[in-house]
Amino acid sequence: MLATTIASALLLMLSFCTAAPAVSAGTDREGKEHLLRRFEEMRKRRVPRGGVLDANVRSVAIDAVQRKAPSKLDVDVLAEQPQWTVLGPRSTAGRIKSIVCDPTRSNVIYIGAASGGVWKSTDGGLSWTPIMDDANAIAMGALCIAPDDPNTIYAGTGEQVVGANIYLGGGLMRSTDQGASWSVVGLTSVGSFSRVIIPPSSPSTIIAAGMNEQAGVWKSLDKGLTWQRLYQGQIYDLTMHATDPNSMFIAVPDSGIMSTTDGGTTWQRRMSGLVGSVGRASVQQATTDPNILYTLMEMNSLALIAKSTDKGLTWRIQYQDLQGCFFSGACVPKSSQGFYDNCLAIDPRNADHVIAGGIDLYMTRDGGSTWINTTDGYSDGDGNGHPHVDQHCIAFDPLDPEVVYVGNDGGMMRSADGGTSYQPINNGLSVSQFYAFDVDRETRGRLFGGTQDNGTLGTNGDAEWDSLNGGDGMTTLLDPSNSNVLYGSGPDGDLFRIRIAQQSVARITVGIDLKEESEWVAPIAIHPSIPATLLTGRERVYMSDNNGDSWRPISPRFSHTVTSIAVSPADDDLFWAVGSYGDVVRSTDFGASWTSVHKAPLSLLYISDIACARNDRNVAWITYSSYGTSQVWKTTDLGESWWPVWNHMPNVPVNTIVLHPDDDEVAFVGTDIGVFATYDGGRSWSQFGVGLPRSPVLDLKADKTFSYLRAATHGRSVWEAPLLKIIPTDPMFVVPAGGERFVPQNPVFLSWKGLTAPYNVFYSINDGQTWLPITTNDPSDRIRWIVPNSPTATARIRVTSATAPFTSIDSKSFSIVALKPGVVLGNYACSWTAYGLATDGGNGLWTTDIHSNKLYKFSRDLGMLMNIITIKGAGDSLFTDLSFDRDSGLIYVHRLDDYDGTSTTVFVIDTFGTVKRSFPSQARRYGVGLEYINGDLYGSERDGEQRIVIMDPITGALRSSISNPFRSTFGPRGIAADGLGNLVQAHTAFPPAGVKLSTAVVAEIPLSDLSQITETLLLENRKGLINARGIEIDQRDQSMWVSDIDGVIWKIAGMNYVPPTTSVDQTDIARSSVVVAPHPITTAAMFTISPIGTDRILSLEIVDVTGRIVHTLPALTQSSDFPVTFRLHAGTLAGGTYLLRSSNTSTSQIHHMFIVTP
Repeated sequence: MLATTIASALLLMLSFCTAAPAVSAGTDREGKEHLLRRFEEMRKRRVPRGGVLDANVRSVAIDAVQRKAPSKLDVDVLAEQPQWTVLGPRSTAGRIKSIVCDPTRSNVIYIGAASGGVWKSTDGGLSWTPIMDDANAIAMGALCIAPDDPNTIYAGTGEQVVGANIYLGGGLMRSTDQGASWSVVGLTSVGSFSRVIIPPSSPSTIIAAGMNEQAGVWKSLDKGLTWQRLYQGQIYDLTMHATDPNSMFIAVPDSGIMSTTDGGTTWQRRMSGLVGSVGRASVQQATTDPNILYTLMEMNSLALIAKSTDKGLTWRIQYQDLQGCFFSGACVPKSSQGFYDNCLAIDPRNADHVIAGGIDLYMTRDGGSTWINTTDGYSDGDGNGHPHVDQHCIAFDPLDPEVVYVGNDGGMMRSADGGTSYQPINNGLSVSQFYAFDVDRETRGRLFGGTQDNGTLGTNGDAEWDSLNGGDGMTTLLDPSNSNVLYGSGPDGDLFRIRIAQQSVARITVGIDLKEESEWVAPIAIHPSIPATLLTGRERVYMSDNNGDSWRPISPRFSHTVTSIAVSPADDDLFWAVGSYGDVVRSTDFGASWTSVHKAPLSLLYISDIACARNDRNVAWITYSSYGTSQVWKTTDLGESWWPVWNHMPNVPVNTIVLHPDDDEVAFVGTDIGVFATYDGGRSWSQFGVGLPRSPVLDLKADKTFSYLRAATHGRSVWEAPLLKIIPTDPMFVVPAGGERFVPQNPVFLSWKGLTAPYNVFYSINDGQTWLPITTNDPSDRIRWIVPNSPTATARIRVTSATAPFTSIDSKSFSIVALKPGVVLGNYACSWTAYGLATDGGNGLWTTDIHSNKLYKFSRDLGMLMNIITIKGAGDSLFTDLSFDRDSGLIYVHRLDDYDGTSTTVFVIDTFGTVKRSFPSQARRYGVGLEYINGDLYGSERDGEQRIVIMDPITGALRSSISNPFRSTFGPRGIAADGLGNLVQAHTAFPPAGVKLSTAVVAEIPLSDLSQITETLLLENRKGLINARGIEIDQRDQSMWVSDIDGVIWKIAGMNYVPPTTSVDQTDIARSSVVVAPHPITTAAMFTISPIGTDRILSLEIVDVTGRIVHTLPALTQSSDFPVTFRLHAGTLAGGTYLLRSSNTSTSQIHHMFIVTP
């Protein structure tokens, strides 16, 4: 009997490998534009304007954090990490994307939350457990259980919204132990998934419907080891014949329903009887009768449900919404949400029993003759007290189809009567998507927050949170002088004030120009000393001095919109405001006048937050939530200068920052992959706490009274961790820590801890024998130092306190490398896969992205992302190398015609991305290298004959070709001209199997004889060989930019590299030896000076750190004996730091530092 039951359940697998076939979002009656704006706003914070978000960008950042070697502060400061615990809400959930039921175990359910990972219930939804908190999978698309092993679960990651994605996924993931652990199966380049199916008759086969990046129907015959794309294009839904895996139907944009009967080799459109403009559609095939299919379709912005009884050959409309209420809470067709809440499921045992979801749930039990709205979410006007609206996924329990599970914007619902009535089952399902929150500083458990879909919520510390205002809740601030007053905002700066005890909500926007653009989550700030004074921002900063009753603008207009506002706790008159296009402004007179302090090298990307020091008005921090820049910056001079402090951390959005209430040098940031802390003013960072899921952290609060740090996540509710304060007290260096290899002429930020400001800083290139000054009386314990061109293995830094000169610290030794060919001069990690490289003749360095149709423009020093353009009408990816015709300004771009590179096309575009012409490349087989040189277009092939070709740049006609002198498996890559008569080419070599990189070089090939290699240069960094792709020459100094397979751009000294002029001559410094004993000097000390060779000392002087001569020693002549010794009494000098300066017959002046204690 058991075998029969399992076999029957497996036959029904196709019905419960479920998903929301496209996307999900929030509860709102405002319709399509509102929902799309929500997703677009989240996207624009992260992606540079005009750019795209690479599918692997999160996993790259997570890997970088996991690989990060612990610093001394990581070890000493956080020897015991605090534990994060969830505060809820535990019963008010967020949107659910996918549901799948175990076919062999009753009441076992798996669900995928929109940005909260995978959850499991073993009691039919009465309780829930997260099972994917640590994986790179915050966004979920589709779930499926393997028919041959119910312990194996597949999760297609990535949430999708047409035209406005937020986070793409991390590929298709698999667990073989019911979700206890996960691994990536493949398809990491697919942006999101709408459906995953494993046919019971062929359990090694996986069919995945992909959307967004690399969209299409993907098939694997070996459980995910290899994949083939059967159909290219966006797939809203996928369904399969119960016993014939070659027979499938898909729902696609515009065309509607397509089918295949030969396993995806050919496809036919199946829309007979359905006429109109197709939006999104869901389609499902009955398990019990494969002739029967149902589709829910958005057509002409209205909903229709149609049925086919002949395997899709013809369709008959059964339900047609003529008012627009099926997909619009406001019953307005133009506001249709059919692109968003659109799902369909058929009872696996009864093809007449079907449930369809839009705003509400509709059910038929008579094969579609009648359809009944079984939820009617807005029947009371606002949806309160009824089943939640906006449905995204439906699953019948295969062991008891009268049990139905539904996921929507409010979480999970369960029906025990086949879908007639529903009860929420959100207990413990902490997947709320918070935008912001605030805490009561006097009552520990009391907090409030704004959430997507579920409005503004509040709690007194209970698991249950109360709803205070509906719709989407945004910014939330509790009045510090009156804990009964809560300020908040809805979308687009719709400000309100709640009197909590009275349960009253009042809109407070009088005086604000609502025609101005606003952030989706508008900023609000309360003056810390004058709580009746509020600040908010749209295109300008607005102020209210009467608790929001009225407002007035107080600032000039920003470049776009204001994103964050802060009032300095150290100065009541000092206001700061930042913007979405990189604006940074301040007012020092209570808002009467404003000054822009956006200074280079700050970028023009999205600034997400600003925090002010409590004890120093000059200090402020800003954060960027955009990729492609250092994400945390700091000023110590009121914004006159800024420096990046996101040191050695991954390229990941930083959404919020808060400073420790007791120490301004301790900062916490909320990122898209967790919370990180610095205990030394930003010099080093470490992950803060354990147990926090990897959902985006959008807001942080640090409380001194109750000593906690709280984090609001967008997908996993609110969390709390103890607020540790463990700060090193002994003087110590942070940078250098010892063992570094610094590159001459590059800036290094030196930093230390534990000394009293101001500081005198020195460096030595001979292990401390002699010292040269870097700066004196500097107030900052972090300084920018240009590394001198003085190669040495024994460099050190010394810092003394100018006010306590007897206190000093010396760094451990580090190296300054010799500027010779092959040395890595710097690098930049892109959030896309940078491939080809080319300069435009000006200040721009351009890159292709092999996975998209974007070109990215940097400033040549890689300090700023300047522009992103889309190549229009030339394909969506597979662009390799590029080159500029600098006279015409046109760009030549190589594109592979397919993934195997069987042929290649050259596209000629302008700097706006418009294709001017195209022609087949003569570098036919996997054409990579491309370079325009003096009227000729050079190309190179990676595979096949591996030729170098010369083409006519107008027609593409072949002018000549020759075998590449460097030939190896996957060998020739990008090419560039060095301006010295040579073609330089990046080369990689793999063994015949093509598995592991064995060689990586740059070859110099003379243009006069392309058959010869005159010189090669090994491409390697400290980790090994560079798996190179593109190359370009910086003709200013003959250094090279080289891109690698991970999208990192390396700056490398080329074969003809011309190093900068030497700044310090090491031989001069080492020519004399000076010994001071005892040291530091308390009463007196003996100085011994031993020159090398036949040098004679001409003079000896003692100078202070400002260069003022304070003591001159008796004159010495060339006939003086050696070594020279003299005794110095401390009473001659005041306590402090001094330099002994001597002049020799053949050298410049030499400095040796010594200290006199008071």
